[in-house]
Formats: sequence, structure tokens, C-alpha cells
Amino acid sequence: MKLQEAEDVLDDPNASDDAKAQAAGLLDTFQKFGRNIAMGFGKIRDALDNDDIDVPARFARVADAIQIGDTSADQPPFAFLTWLLDNNQPGAMGAAMIFKATGQRRALTKQLLGRDYVNPDDAGELVKRLAPEGYRTWQPDEGKLLFTVKTLPEHVIDGMLDKLEHVIDGMLDKLDQPDGISADDLRAVLESARPQLALGGDRYTMILPEEVADTLSNLRRDEMDGLFKHLVKEPVRLWKRWVLINTSLGAARQSGGSWSMRSTCSARRTRKTDCKRLASHA
Repeated sequence: MKLQEAEDVLDDPNASDDAKAQAAGLLDTFQKFGRNIAMGFGKIRDALDNDDIDVPARFARVADAIQIGDTSADQPPFAFLTWLLDNNQPGAMGAAMIFKATGQRRALTKQLLGRDYVNPDDAGELVKRLAPEGYRTWQPDEGKLLFTVKTLPEHVIDGMLDKLEHVIDGMLDKLDQPDGISADDLRAVLESARPQLALGGDRYTMILPEEVADTLSNLRRDEMDGLFKHLVKEPVRLWKRWVLINTSLGAARQSGGSWSMRSTCSARRTRKTDCKRLASHA
């Protein structure tokens, strides 16, 4: 049952009590998500009003929008909420409530809509299913996000799970209390962790008219050509000029030296063998 269908059921006097109860439960669930999101923003607003958060300059407009209750899409708050959580700032609990409620609401919406669900974070799917003809995706920086993660070998994870299982069984039986996981066990697990490069989602993607996207792509190509010229072509041109000038100067020195030698031999009436010796050295 979808939200609109649930509202129609509640308005229908001929609907059964079971259908009305199901519809009311569904609407109440979504209202609960909304209340939790509002409570989360309230906690962040209180922290901002008390000057408990040293807001970075890049989030100043978002913080101001939260304080005045501006929920328009012009100031998306999720980067700011992520920063609150990552840095354990005052108001982080409110950010966690918002993320949890939005995640649960999205999961339930996807379950209700089935194949009709469109992921709002997937620009390619939005263009394919909802955008009018003549639009396409465009990325200022092409590609996907890369980030590092810590990985553990599978046998290490299995060993820790086995130890936890024995601990839980011992606690339930109340007969044999095992030692559990020691500090040495944890140290061994941490030492076995290895960094690895992981592939994330698409980089920032926009949906633009095709002619605008093509123009931006051409501008980027021109910028890359200019960068290539600056980094490669120009130094190569200067190097060729340097080689040409130095080669010409070398030839001039050699020619001038030979002319000077001949003049000296002629002026001093140097013996023929001495001139040959000078010529060989030149």
C-alpha cells in the first residue's frame, strides 16, 4: 500500500476496519520518521543557539538555515550533519537521529514502491526514468569517489565471532564463564588490519540540457589543451630554441677559432708543421 492509497482508504467510508488499521499504521510510521527528523534538527538548533558548535565557514549558510528553520533544498544539510558526526560535535546525536530516520524512511519507501522506486542519489537513473528528452548527466570531475578502508582477513573475523559465541553461550548457561576476548586477541586483530583502496559512488553529478553539458565538456577540453601546452609544449619549444642557439654558437666558435688560427699562422709565418699541430688541437 502506498501513502496516497492509505489516505484514500482512511477517507473511504466503505473500507474495512483491517484496511483502515493498516493504512493508519503506515501513515503513523511515516509521521514518526518526520517527528524524529524534526527532533534531530531541534537538537542541532539548540547547540547552535548556545554557540556550542564552532561552525566552519563552508557550513555557515547551512547552519544559519537550520537555526531559522529553513528546510528548503537550497541549503542541503547532509555534508554539515556528516561533519558533526565525524568530529563528535555537540548536536551529533541529532545528526544521527536524522540519518537514521531518513534511512529508514527511504528503505520503507523502496519496499512500498518496488520497481517504481527511483533512487534520488542515482543521477543516471533519474535521467533515464524521469528527465525529459534532451537532458543528460554531467560531472565537473569525471569518475567515482575513492577512499581507503581497513580490511581484516576472513579467518580473523571468524575467530573473533567464535570467541563471542562462546562468551554468549557461557553467559546464557551461567555454568562456565569463559575468559572472553583478551587484550592480546584484540591487538592481534588490529595488527592484521590492512589499508585498502575502495571504490565509492559517482562524483558530484548534475543533470543538464545536452547543449549545456556539451558546452561545458568543450570548455574543459580547451582547459586541458591549455594545460598540456603550458606543461609540455612550451618547455619543449624553449628547449629546442636553447639547443638551436647553443649549436649555432658552437659552430661560430669553431669557425672563429679556425679563422684566428689561420690568421696567426700567416702573420707570424709559423712553420707548416706548427700550423698543422694547432689545427689538430682546434
